[in-house]
Amino acid sequence: MQNQIKITEIDLFRFVFFTDKLSNEKRELLENSKRFETEINFYNQLRVSMQTNLSFSVKQKLTEKIPAYKFDRIFDLHPQESKLTKRKNDVLVLAAASPDVQTGVTVKTFIDDEKNLLIKFLNFGDHSKVYIFSANDEVLTNFKVKFLPQNIEYILKNNTEPLRTEITSDPDLIRVEFNS
Repeated sequence: MQNQIKITEIDLFRFVFFTDKLSNEKRELLENSKRFETEINFYNQLRVSMQTNLSFSVKQKLTEKIPAYKFDRIFDLHPQESKLTKRKNDVLVLAAASPDVQTGVTVKTFIDDEKNLLIKFLNFGDHSKVYIFSANDEVLTNFKVKFLPQNIEYILKNNTEPLRTEITSDPDLIRVEFNS
C-alpha cells in the first residue's frame, strides 16, 4: 500500500512562490497532476501582480530606521473574485484508502491593496481554516486577525499553521494588525 500524499493550501502557495521549499515528491506530483491546475494558475497570476512591491519585512525595517517612513501596521484584506468556489476536499490521496470526503467546502481569497498579505479562507460548514501568507513567504509574528462583519478577533503568535475557527459564514473583510 502506497503512502498518501496530502496537498495543502500551503503546498500550493509554495509550489508557485517558493518551489524549493517543497519536497521532491510533492513538487513532482503538482508538476504532473492536473488536479490543482486552477489553484496553481490563480497563484501564478497573483505572483505576477505582486512582483513590483517591496517585501513586507523591508517595509517594517524602513519604519524602524527612517522615522519619516510610515508603514501601516493595519491591513484590510478584501475578497478577490475567483472561480474557485467549491471543491470536495483539500487533499489529494494517492492510495486505495480514501479520506473522509468534505463536501461543500467554499474557498475565499483575501488580499490587501498593496499585496503584502494573502489569506485563504476555507469554510467547511461547521468550522473554517484560515491560511495567512506573506507575499515573500516570511513568518509573520505577533498579530491580530479580525473577521468582519462577524467581529471575531484572534491573536496569533505566527502564521506557520492554519488558524482553525468556529466561523461558519464567510467574512466580507479580514483585518490584520501587527503589534508595535
